[in-house]
Amino acid sequence: MKSLLGIWLDLKQADVISLKNDEEKSWTIPSEVDTSTPKGGSHSNPRWGIQDAISEKKYLNRKKQQLKDYFDLIASACEDYDCIYIFGPAETKNHLQEHLVSKSNFKPVIVGVDTADSMTPKQKIAKVREIHASI
Repeated sequence: MKSLLGIWLDLKQADVISLKNDEEKSWTIPSEVDTSTPKGGSHSNPRWGIQDAISEKKYLNRKKQQLKDYFDLIASACEDYDCIYIFGPAETKNHLQEHLVSKSNFKPVIVGVDTADSMTPKQKIAKVREIHASI
C-alpha cells in the first residue's frame, strides 16, 4: 500500500496525519506566521498635521517570508511519503500546493486539495483514512 500524509492547515498550525506501513501517527506543526494587522503611525505636533504611515511593504514581505518558512517546514515532513492530501479552510492550502509544486525535487504526488472547515482530530483522521482507501 502507498504511504499517505494528510495535512490540515491554516495560518496558525498544520495538523499532520501519517498513514504508512499500517501505522498511523499524527502531530502538529505550529506556524510562526504573524496574523495580526499592522498598527502604528503618529501625528505631528498639531492635531491636523501630517501622519506617519507604517510600511505595509515591509509587513507584507515579512509575512511572505514567514509563510515560505512555514511551508518549507511542512515540505520537509512530506519527503518520505508517496502521496499527500491537503485540506483546510481558506486559501492557505492552495498556497501550500503551489509551493510544493514549484519545488523541483519534490517527489510525493498530491492526490487532492479540498476545502474543509474546522474539524475535530477524529474527523481529520477519518477523512485521511477515506482518501487512503481510495488510492
